[in-house]
Amino acid sequence: MSPSGQWYLRHISPRVDPTLIRRMRGRVSSLGTWPRCVLLTHTGAKSGIERATPLIYFTDGDRVILVASNYGGT
Repeated sequence: MSPSGQWYLRHISPRVDPTLIRRMRGRVSSLGTWPRCVLLTHTGAKSGIERATPLIYFTDGDRVILVASNYGGT
């Protein structure tokens, strides 16, 4: 991924995706319609703040496979 693409994914997508994914029921994210995304809702261990993290997912038969990354960075 290009440096500008990584910048977009690190700075813009996290702010846009949770609302976009909720409103579109997981069908659309800032990456488009593929890959499909799901929101993982979790609570910060120290802060107690609830956060929503978008994860890419796909299915393999009856299994659901979740993919988490550092926005394409190394």
